[in-house]
Amino acid sequence: MYEPVCVQCLQEAERLKKVWSHCLVVACPEHQCMLIDRCPQCHEMLKTTRAGIATCDCGFDLRNASPTEATPIQSWSSARMVGDMRSIRFVDEIGNEDDYRHLADLIFHMSIRSDPKIKIKPGSAIRPKTIDDAATLIQPILEILEDLHPRLTTHIKARFAAGNQDAFNLHGRLGSWYRSLEQICKKSGAFPVIWEIFSDAVFDNFDGFMRGQAGLSPSPERRRQYLGVAEAAKLIGVSKPALQEAIERKQIHVRTGCEGINYAVHMISREQCETARQLRASWMTPADACAFLGVPKSVLRHLVNADIVTPDQEWAQTVFKAGPFDKEQLIGLREYLGGAIQARATRRTFRLDQIDARRTVDLKALVRIYRAIFSGDLKPTGRSENEGLAGFLFPADEVMQYLGAAALDEGLTLSQLAQATGWKYHSIAGWTHQNLLESETVILQGRRSRVVTVEGLANFRRKWIPVSEIAAAMGSKGSAVTRHLESKGIVIVGQTHEADGAARGGLIRISDLGRLAGLVGSISRKSNETSRGEHVD
Repeated sequence: MYEPVCVQCLQEAERLKKVWSHCLVVACPEHQCMLIDRCPQCHEMLKTTRAGIATCDCGFDLRNASPTEATPIQSWSSARMVGDMRSIRFVDEIGNEDDYRHLADLIFHMSIRSDPKIKIKPGSAIRPKTIDDAATLIQPILEILEDLHPRLTTHIKARFAAGNQDAFNLHGRLGSWYRSLEQICKKSGAFPVIWEIFSDAVFDNFDGFMRGQAGLSPSPERRRQYLGVAEAAKLIGVSKPALQEAIERKQIHVRTGCEGINYAVHMISREQCETARQLRASWMTPADACAFLGVPKSVLRHLVNADIVTPDQEWAQTVFKAGPFDKEQLIGLREYLGGAIQARATRRTFRLDQIDARRTVDLKALVRIYRAIFSGDLKPTGRSENEGLAGFLFPADEVMQYLGAAALDEGLTLSQLAQATGWKYHSIAGWTHQNLLESETVILQGRRSRVVTVEGLANFRRKWIPVSEIAAAMGSKGSAVTRHLESKGIVIVGQTHEADGAARGGLIRISDLGRLAGLVGSISRKSNETSRGEHVD
């Protein structure tokens, strides 16, 4: 048997330490120098049968040997493996005193398998016999322990790359190296920091299957970079069957293992999932598109019919689109209308969401007006509080011009109004020219025409009554009624003069007619008498 010694310990007290016989202890932590087990003079191994502790069989006084300085990590490992907890400068701790009871096993098993490309069968490793052999064996692992986190992470990544790529679990991919680490860190509970680093590396690099995450303890912020189909589908935002269809179409690259007759386990990289999720976010369903634009479904349908928005009819054939509408295109519409506002005076406006089938059943007319809006021919005058497209305001008279015949669904041409009321066409035309009767200009059969809306006619009837209607009710002529009314101080408006000089189309205010009949005073008296409880015949 051989017996390592510390030169400086011999110089001080010619003493030996039993712990130095450990096959992986290579340094004296007290003096931080390398142990020697070979005579510097005869180069023979120091035998336990020699005459004195400080003397070699060749007669060389070992106290005269020059000690070799040990590195801090060599001194640290030699101390911790034998339970010596003295502080070693420049070395960070990786565990507590209980953990270090397993340090020798950890260093040995990691050392004999330090090269990921070399396969070591369990039980075939030979423990080092000399200090030099031990120092050489443990040097790669001590270098890892010097800067634990980055170097161990790199080492584990290399092991994954060198492992059996057909293996779909940790045992198969990492072999006995993993089984040794699992025994020490997971089952014995030692060195949680090493197990966390290993767990993080697994989450980052392992593309195989782990049932229940294999008892790993990754850092809180760590997310696994390879996911099963169910978890990947959840991250992407699709159903599991939809993702499986995408896999079958080769849209998503997977690593497949554990194949059986009726099943196969697929693993998908998180990078692919994130890419798919981001691409899907650029596409919208009809409901989402309506909400994004701030319009009802009918307006979105008109935008599609007018080719302003072009949906992808085959969007469902790819996992990378969440719907048929391109978000960038919708953003462009919002930005365009926002910059197209041209403030100008107008009597009446339509919101964009009011320009729909409620105005007409003529879809071609709606297509024309939507194209005019987004080509710049019809510009908004402003916008309401609604933040979406629906809140943009357009002049009603300009809208009616584009609707054309469609405007007749809510109004009458001047000829139709004359036929329906018995009023003279020229009188009606005069009222519209004087803005006493509201009307809209439209294009009918290529010609400009005026249309009186139901709303405009109602407003007219609340304010005015034609003199011709009063004359007809009294069995008199309009000219006679006009003279009589003017004699009473009633102002006649809206008249147009014929070629023969005759004035037609006179209007009087409803309020003037009431005063003329004395109704205002009568109503006031009746109201007062009723309030006093008097009976009125």
